[in-house]
Order: sequence, then C-alpha cells, then structure tokens
Amino acid sequence: MSLQYLQSTFLTFDQLSELTGVEPARLRGLIKAGCLPGPAYRVVGECVISSIFGDHADAVELQFFPRSYVAKVNGLVQSGLPDDELARREKQDFFARYVETLVALRVHTFGLDALYGQDGHVGGTEAEALLEKEWLAYLDGAYGLCTGTASAEDIATKEAMIAKIKFLIAAIETGGAGTLLAELEQAVDLLDQVSAPFAPHEVARSSRETYINQVRARYLAQLA
Repeated sequence: MSLQYLQSTFLTFDQLSELTGVEPARLRGLIKAGCLPGPAYRVVGECVISSIFGDHADAVELQFFPRSYVAKVNGLVQSGLPDDELARREKQDFFARYVETLVALRVHTFGLDALYGQDGHVGGTEAEALLEKEWLAYLDGAYGLCTGTASAEDIATKEAMIAKIKFLIAAIETGGAGTLLAELEQAVDLLDQVSAPFAPHEVARSSRETYINQVRARYLAQLA
C-alpha cells in the first residue's frame, strides 16, 4: 500500500527528469549544489523478474519527489544562474518567504515571540537558528513528504500551526475551553490543508495523527 501511495502521489527521479526535460546529471547537480531538495522517499530493495526463462533477481533503487518540483526545476534551470549563486538565491528566498508567513500568521500571539527581535521584527539568534534548521530539513527532503507542496509557505504554516495547537491545548487544559475550541479548530484545519496524507506505514507516527486526527477526536468532535 505504501508503494502504491508513493507511485500515485510523487514522481520518480526519471519521471521528474522526463517531465522537465532536464538531464539526470543536471538534476543531480542541482541537488548536490543545494538548489533543489533531495528525494522525499527512497525505495531500495530487490525484485524478482519471472518469465518462461525462470527467475532473475535484480536490484531496485527508486527516488520519489513531490510533483510540485516540476515547476521548481523549470524555474531553476530557466534562471541561467551558476549553481552556487542559484543556491544562495534559493536560500535567501526560502528565508524571506518563511518569515513573511510567520508574520502573516501572527506567531507572536501563541508562544513564538522569542523569534522576534527587540525591533519587533522576526530576527535574532533563535529565528536564525530556526531558519537554518528548516532550510536543512527542506534540502534533506523531509518537507517533501510531510507537506503538500514543500513550499516555504507550507512549511512555515505547518510548524506555526503545530505550535499554535500546542499553545491552545495547554490553555484549554488549564483554563477551560471557552472560545478557544473554535480557534483550535481553525488551526487544525489550516494544518490539515498544508499537510501531506503520509504513506500508510507512517500515519500512526506522523504529525497528522498527533495534531490533526487525535486533536479532532479528543477536542473537536463536539463541534461537528
């Protein structure tokens, strides 16, 4: 079932190359340079090919990427920039869009005020550390499997809504639900919108299970 999920939801490396018209070596170069994230999933194993000639064991290695990377790869290639400059631009763009999303979501109102500097803007040591950590996770392919598009906006929204859900649940547990349940429902719904379904074998351990499925069952069922 999990392999079927990967095949229906993602693109293999070869499919990404074919759909973008970018040679495999160029794709690998973009990943190595830090311009494009690595695969969200890797499948490594052995298959048996059977025919009238008998069985033949063959090695299998597949890499799966989000479908949104088709547009991403096209944009990278069309920029015409050298890889080192392109990687710097991608990182700066990721940081800027991530911060814009945090500001738009007003994260300082639910416990993430440490990300703001004395000037009232997102910045400082903690914000810089967060952005670096998120950038590395993005390049590693982690957000290709747990968000819908692996965009900076989806990633920032996911992390912000998890923080907000934790913040609201703590407030509900200590001070009563009040009007907080409606706010909790909005946060869960937004997290749902940007989160991936996850492969069947991952769901039980995923953020979807912890912060969407379980929260809806425990706190929001009465609102349905």
